Amino acid sequence: MQGKLTISVITDGDLAMRNAIRIVFPKAHHILCAWHLARNATCNVKNPRFTALFKKCILFDYEIVDFERKWNEM
Repeated sequence: MQGKLTISVITDGDLAMRNAIRIVFPKAHHILCAWHLARNATCNVKNPRFTALFKKCILFDYEIVDFERKWNEM
């Protein structure tokens, strides 16, 4: 990667990928994909109001303070 360090890797949370990232990029942050988080919430939480609010929290480019405010409003 042209001598640049990998800072973050975004995945769907697959266990094999997590392990590989830990080995290949030990200093990188492993981040879960927001789209997959939203899909998993929709499939596993049977509360449409919650999942709609949850998607608003994670699918937009907010600053941390904005996310925390929206999360606390839920």
